[in-house]
Amino acid sequence: MKKIFITLIFCFFISNISISQFVKMPLIISDGSALGVDTLFFGIDPLATNGIDASFGEQELPPPPPSGVFDIRFIDTHLRDSIEFAQGIIQGLEKDYRQGNSLTVTPRTHEVQFKKGSGNVIQFNFPFFPPHTFSLRFVDLFGGILLDTTFTAPGTLTSNYFNINDKVFIYANYQDLTPVELLSFSHSLSGNNVLLKWITSIEINNSGYEVQRKNNSEDQWKVLGFVESNSNSINVQEYTYSDNNLKTGTYSYRLKQIDFNGNFEYLNLNEFVFIGNPNSVQLFQNYPNPFNPNTKISFQLPATGNLELSIFDTKGMLIENILNGEFNEGYYNINFSAENLASGIYFYRLNFNGNSVSKKMIVSK
Repeated sequence: MKKIFITLIFCFFISNISISQFVKMPLIISDGSALGVDTLFFGIDPLATNGIDASFGEQELPPPPPSGVFDIRFIDTHLRDSIEFAQGIIQGLEKDYRQGNSLTVTPRTHEVQFKKGSGNVIQFNFPFFPPHTFSLRFVDLFGGILLDTTFTAPGTLTSNYFNINDKVFIYANYQDLTPVELLSFSHSLSGNNVLLKWITSIEINNSGYEVQRKNNSEDQWKVLGFVESNSNSINVQEYTYSDNNLKTGTYSYRLKQIDFNGNFEYLNLNEFVFIGNPNSVQLFQNYPNPFNPNTKISFQLPATGNLELSIFDTKGMLIENILNGEFNEGYYNINFSAENLASGIYFYRLNFNGNSVSKKMIVSK
């Protein structure tokens, strides 16, 4: 009989709010033999039932393997709050979800059954452990006579007294899950360009961050983009997002942190971003460049005045006047189409209150 590899998502319930958060909790179990290793993942989900949930991929396990074959599996305990030896195995599941959408102070219970192969030492190993107030208490089927051990950090439990077929209860006690532990959220300015930077120390079941901005003269938040995360991590992670070519004004930013199950929370930038008026005339390089056929031309004005923005060929012949008139101080972004121009090098020139500045652009068709 082939070994059974069991994969499922560990999902815990936060006892003080009504939103379940998800944690993938690996449990690597071996009997010390070369082939006697399996990895289980277990958890709680608000949509889980006591039966087999096909939507989670749960299914009945096959009968026990023949003698000498290592096997490890979860057993459906029907959310038993105490050890009831007489109940024995109720139902084998290939995934071990537990229902978790009601308030409770009772630790969630998972029952594991294992069968030794050619090895003699059973080992439970946790390479990753959920943060904050959390513990896993291992108790053998006979109520702790032979085994009663509690984990609060990654570690390994090794015992050699287990029978050929034995069972262990795992009591999972969890509170105050923070899907993302945010170390810092800051910004830096370069002209009217904003660079957002945030650093995390913990991420659990995290899909990523939707970046949002609000002009403080308005009421609505605008979605700027999405930054994917590293899903699950207990290491420091750094993220950045650039928001460019803003107009003069005061802005607020926030991140909408979204779990893979759709739950979310907002992480606010605890400071306003102020884009002031420019103090000099500047014409910036168009982007993209080379381009076909559209590009963006940006410039800034320190005061109100007469402005002319024109396109010339390499011989200095005027091709087109893009802008001509009076403009107020501030930052500007102009879309230019070279649909009617042939491939080649052109120049765009800004004249403002007696100042003139030019840049080169390349049309590539």
